[in-house]
Amino acid sequence: MRKVQFIYILLFLSLNTYSENTPDSLCSLLKSASDKEKISLLNQLNVYYRSNDCKTALKYSDAAFKISTSLNDLSGAGISLKNSALAYYFTGEYDSAVVISNKALNYFKKANDTIGMSACFNNLGIFYKDLGNYQNALINYNLSLAIDTKRSDKPGMASTLSNIGELYHLMGNYILALNYYNLSLNLEKETDNSEGIGECYINIGALYEENIQYEKALTYYEKASLIFAKSNNLQRIGICLNNIGVVHYSLNQYSKAKTFFEKSLAVRIKIDDKSGIASCYENIGKVYDSQGKTNEALDYFFKSIQLNLETGNKRKAASTLTSKGISLFKQNDFFKAIDFFLNSLEIALSIPAYPEIKENYKYLSEAYSKTEDFENAYIYRTRYSNLSDSLSKQLIVSFKKPINSDSTDAFVKYSDIHKKKSTSSNWILSSSIVTIFIILMAAARRRRRKKISNN
Repeated sequence: MRKVQFIYILLFLSLNTYSENTPDSLCSLLKSASDKEKISLLNQLNVYYRSNDCKTALKYSDAAFKISTSLNDLSGAGISLKNSALAYYFTGEYDSAVVISNKALNYFKKANDTIGMSACFNNLGIFYKDLGNYQNALINYNLSLAIDTKRSDKPGMASTLSNIGELYHLMGNYILALNYYNLSLNLEKETDNSEGIGECYINIGALYEENIQYEKALTYYEKASLIFAKSNNLQRIGICLNNIGVVHYSLNQYSKAKTFFEKSLAVRIKIDDKSGIASCYENIGKVYDSQGKTNEALDYFFKSIQLNLETGNKRKAASTLTSKGISLFKQNDFFKAIDFFLNSLEIALSIPAYPEIKENYKYLSEAYSKTEDFENAYIYRTRYSNLSDSLSKQLIVSFKKPINSDSTDAFVKYSDIHKKKSTSSNWILSSSIVTIFIILMAAARRRRRKKISNN
């Protein structure tokens, strides 16, 4: 089940926020703009396209970078590279995002642009987190926090504190995660940032959901939804509706879950949020699976895969394949499940996406065991154990290793103040995966007998 937890990606571009111009109006403005103005306009076009069309987004940020370097505009060059890195991130190419972000960071350092440096450190933390490198993630988050604390930049501090909370959330330390989320929430309240408050509510809701405290989770998701409804923030409304649907799904309230997923889908179609649309397709497919409606489930899983194909998002394609494999596993269709796990694993290894790799190792071991292929079961169980041990050791190092003094002092300084006041390559899917889907869809349509999911 795909649930959305909010992370803060610092999208800093200039001291002014972006206008809400359409791509057509931005392109029209480009015709008469000065070179300096073109840098901002081109970066705005990158922001518009990067989550749906990486090639187009990169075309605009690359053009902005060329103009920036010709003008010796170091901050402009850094912003352009930072936006290119985010375009790669949104398509799951985290290694490329890290490389380009470090180049952006160098430009910001040369320009002594502390706002840009903080944004890069925060984003690098996110990229490393998604690569499974929690030690580097925490180091970069703390570097961002140190800069923002020195600048008394409460919005920046709130963003980074929330992202640190997410690290603890991922490692299962829910008490520390909740502490960081609440620190972020209190800062957002101090600055009267309703959007930031809503985003904190999403994270806290996700935390309660994972602790099977569904009523509390619903309360926070609904509070967030009300905030975003007031500002007509359709992107966030889509997230809230999706997450509420996930809670109802977890409670086996499939009709309610489907209703919320469909509402989320309608919102995301309206704003052309292809990533969100793909997530809704997958979640609706899960509902149909749980209701034993195999044909409908396959149709929606296939739609999700196709859309992830179009956007080039490897990680989500891998996640959807694993999700379908788990569904087949629960239906005791072990051989077909293995096909999905293997295809997902191939994609996850190419990224590399360690959480997805680990999950596929686990299920491959169990699926092979069910088919009495004990040799492969042992191989994948060993790989799963080795990877789990490796990630666990990294987590221990990450959260016990002393952080550089500047970062630690910054957080202590912030905590003390707060206590006194009271407590964020375009990729082509292999033909074998598509073939599997076509075979499964054809087979499912020939079946008269329904298969009931164990969910």
